[in-house]
Amino acid sequence: MSNRITFYSVSPVGNDVDMKVAANITISGGVATLSAAQTGNIGAGCRIEYNSTHAYIAPNRIGFDSGGTTEIKIGDKIEGGTSSATGIVRAVHISSGSWSGGDCAGHIYFEKTTGTWQDNEQINRVKPSNSSNVGTTNGTLEGNIGNGNTEFVVLTATGADASDQSSTSVTHIYHEFSSLALW
Repeated sequence: MSNRITFYSVSPVGNDVDMKVAANITISGGVATLSAAQTGNIGAGCRIEYNSTHAYIAPNRIGFDSGGTTEIKIGDKIEGGTSSATGIVRAVHISSGSWSGGDCAGHIYFEKTTGTWQDNEQINRVKPSNSSNVGTTNGTLEGNIGNGNTEFVVLTATGADASDQSSTSVTHIYHEFSSLALW
Protein backbone atom coordinates (compact mmCIF):
# COMPACT_ATOMS: atom_id res chain seq x y z
CA MET A 1 0.00 0.00 0.00
CA SER A 2 1.31 3.44 -0.84
CA ASN A 3 -0.35 6.81 -0.63
CA ARG A 4 2.21 9.17 -2.17
CA ILE A 5 2.26 12.81 -1.21
CA THR A 6 3.82 15.74 -3.02
CA PHE A 7 4.68 19.29 -2.08
CA TYR A 8 4.94 22.26 -4.47
CA SER A 9 5.52 25.89 -3.52
CA VAL A 10 3.74 28.94 -4.88
CA SER A 11 5.43 32.33 -4.53
CA PRO A 12 5.23 35.58 -6.50
CA VAL A 13 8.96 35.28 -7.23
CA GLY A 14 8.38 31.88 -8.89
CA ASN A 15 11.20 30.26 -10.80
CA ASP A 16 12.65 33.62 -11.89
CA VAL A 17 14.69 33.91 -8.69
CA ASP A 18 17.39 31.38 -7.84
CA MET A 19 17.60 31.25 -4.02
CA LYS A 20 20.50 28.83 -3.69
CA VAL A 21 23.68 29.54 -1.82
CA ALA A 22 26.43 27.83 -3.85
CA ALA A 23 26.65 24.29 -2.52
CA ASN A 24 26.99 20.63 -3.30
CA ILE A 25 24.17 18.20 -2.54
CA THR A 26 24.36 14.60 -1.29
CA ILE A 27 21.18 12.53 -0.93
CA SER A 28 20.77 9.37 1.12
CA GLY A 29 17.45 7.73 1.97
CA GLY A 30 15.42 10.75 0.85
CA VAL A 31 17.42 13.22 2.96
CA ALA A 32 19.55 15.83 1.20
CA THR A 33 22.58 17.38 2.85
CA LEU A 34 23.90 20.58 1.32
CA SER A 35 27.50 21.65 1.88
CA ALA A 36 26.50 25.25 2.70
CA ALA A 37 23.68 26.67 4.82
CA GLN A 38 20.84 27.97 2.67
CA THR A 39 19.29 31.38 3.27
CA GLY A 40 16.21 33.08 1.93
CA ASN A 41 12.62 31.97 1.66
CA ILE A 42 13.29 28.24 1.25
CA GLY A 43 10.56 25.88 2.38
CA ALA A 44 8.32 22.94 1.57
CA GLY A 45 7.74 22.62 -2.15
CA CYS A 46 10.85 24.46 -3.31
CA ARG A 47 12.57 22.75 -6.23
CA ILE A 48 16.26 21.81 -5.96
CA GLU A 49 18.01 21.17 -9.27
CA TYR A 50 21.24 19.15 -9.51
CA ASN A 51 22.96 16.77 -11.94
CA SER A 52 20.32 17.39 -14.69
CA THR A 53 17.50 16.31 -12.35
CA HIS A 54 15.47 17.78 -9.50
CA ALA A 55 13.68 17.06 -6.24
CA TYR A 56 11.20 18.94 -4.04
CA ILE A 57 11.74 19.90 -0.41
CA ALA A 58 9.24 18.27 1.94
CA PRO A 59 8.50 19.16 5.58
CA ASN A 60 10.57 17.47 8.26
CA ARG A 61 9.45 13.93 9.02
CA ILE A 62 9.86 10.92 11.25
CA GLY A 63 9.45 7.26 10.39
CA PHE A 64 6.91 5.17 12.29
CA ASP A 65 5.91 1.54 12.58
CA SER A 66 3.83 -0.79 14.75
CA GLY A 67 1.52 0.48 17.45
CA GLY A 68 -2.20 0.64 17.90
CA THR A 69 -5.20 0.83 15.63
CA THR A 70 -5.84 4.59 15.97
CA GLU A 71 -5.21 6.38 12.68
CA ILE A 72 -2.86 9.39 12.73
CA LYS A 73 -4.53 12.17 10.71
CA ILE A 74 -3.63 15.56 9.30
CA GLY A 75 -3.96 18.19 12.04
CA ASP A 76 -3.44 15.74 14.93
CA LYS A 77 -1.01 16.74 17.65
CA ILE A 78 1.21 13.83 18.60
CA GLU A 79 3.72 13.42 21.42
CA GLY A 80 6.69 11.17 22.09
CA GLY A 81 6.02 8.89 25.08
CA THR A 82 9.62 9.13 26.32
CA SER A 83 10.89 12.48 25.01
CA SER A 84 7.63 14.48 25.27
CA ALA A 85 8.55 15.99 21.87
CA THR A 86 5.45 17.15 20.02
CA GLY A 87 4.41 17.67 16.43
CA ILE A 88 1.43 18.85 14.41
CA VAL A 89 0.82 16.39 11.55
CA ARG A 90 0.90 17.89 8.06
CA ALA A 91 0.75 14.61 6.09
CA VAL A 92 1.08 10.86 6.60
CA HIS A 93 2.65 8.53 4.04
CA ILE A 94 1.80 4.86 4.57
CA SER A 95 4.33 2.47 3.04
CA SER A 96 2.98 -0.82 4.47
CA GLY A 97 0.42 -2.36 6.81
CA SER A 98 -2.86 -0.85 7.99
CA TRP A 99 -4.23 1.05 10.95
CA SER A 100 -6.90 -1.60 11.52
CA GLY A 101 -4.23 -4.32 11.62
CA GLY A 102 -2.05 -2.37 14.07
CA ASP A 103 0.95 -2.74 11.76
CA CYS A 104 0.89 0.53 9.80
CA ALA A 105 4.34 1.90 8.83
CA GLY A 106 5.58 4.93 6.93
CA HIS A 107 6.45 8.57 7.59
CA ILE A 108 4.74 11.40 9.45
CA TYR A 109 5.41 14.86 7.96
CA PHE A 110 5.14 17.78 10.36
CA GLU A 111 3.73 21.29 10.20
CA LYS A 112 5.80 22.11 13.29
CA THR A 113 7.65 20.28 16.04
CA THR A 114 9.07 20.91 19.49
CA GLY A 115 11.64 18.90 21.43
CA THR A 116 13.83 16.04 20.25
CA TRP A 117 12.12 12.87 19.03
CA GLN A 118 13.82 9.59 19.97
CA ASP A 119 14.13 6.40 17.97
CA ASN A 120 11.79 3.57 18.99
CA GLU A 121 9.58 5.60 21.31
CA GLN A 122 5.82 5.28 21.66
CA ILE A 123 3.75 7.89 19.82
CA ASN A 124 0.66 9.19 21.63
CA ARG A 125 -2.05 11.37 20.09
CA VAL A 126 -2.89 14.30 22.38
CA LYS A 127 -5.25 16.33 20.15
CA PRO A 128 -8.03 16.33 19.05
CA SER A 129 -8.45 13.52 21.58
CA ASN A 130 -6.06 11.43 23.66
CA SER A 131 -5.04 8.02 22.39
CA SER A 132 -2.00 6.12 23.63
CA ASN A 133 0.38 4.05 21.52
CA VAL A 134 -0.80 5.02 18.03
CA GLY A 135 2.62 4.07 16.64
CA THR A 136 6.32 3.76 17.41
CA THR A 137 9.00 6.04 15.98
CA ASN A 138 11.38 4.37 13.57
CA GLY A 139 14.39 6.69 13.50
CA THR A 140 14.78 10.31 14.46
CA LEU A 141 13.50 13.56 12.94
CA GLU A 142 14.77 14.08 9.39
CA GLY A 143 15.17 17.44 7.65
CA ASN A 144 14.77 21.11 8.48
CA ILE A 145 13.16 24.00 6.69
CA GLY A 146 14.13 27.66 6.74
CA ASN A 147 17.13 29.94 6.93
CA GLY A 148 20.51 28.52 7.81
CA ASN A 149 19.66 24.87 7.22
CA THR A 150 21.71 22.26 5.38
CA GLU A 151 19.46 19.16 5.69
CA PHE A 152 16.16 18.74 3.85
CA VAL A 153 13.80 15.84 3.16
CA VAL A 154 13.48 15.62 -0.64
CA LEU A 155 10.86 13.87 -2.76
CA THR A 156 10.31 13.34 -6.48
CA ALA A 157 7.36 14.89 -8.32
CA THR A 158 5.45 11.64 -7.69
CA GLY A 159 6.13 11.62 -3.93
CA ALA A 160 8.86 8.98 -3.72
CA ASP A 161 12.10 9.61 -1.85
CA ALA A 162 14.59 11.27 -4.19
CA SER A 163 17.26 8.84 -5.42
CA ASP A 164 20.56 8.65 -3.59
CA GLN A 165 23.10 11.08 -5.01
CA SER A 166 26.81 11.45 -4.38
CA SER A 167 28.14 14.97 -3.95
CA THR A 168 27.28 17.14 -6.95
CA SER A 169 26.69 20.86 -7.53
CA VAL A 170 23.29 22.42 -6.89
CA THR A 171 22.36 24.41 -9.99
CA HIS A 172 19.14 26.11 -8.74
CA ILE A 173 16.72 26.33 -5.82
CA TYR A 174 13.46 28.11 -6.53
CA HIS A 175 9.68 28.15 -6.04
CA GLU A 176 7.97 26.03 -8.69
CA PHE A 177 4.99 28.32 -9.39
CA SER A 178 4.58 32.11 -9.31
CA SER A 179 0.77 32.03 -8.86
CA LEU A 180 -2.07 29.71 -7.91
CA ALA A 181 -3.39 29.99 -11.47
CA LEU A 182 -0.10 28.57 -12.83
CA TRP A 183 -0.13 25.80 -10.22
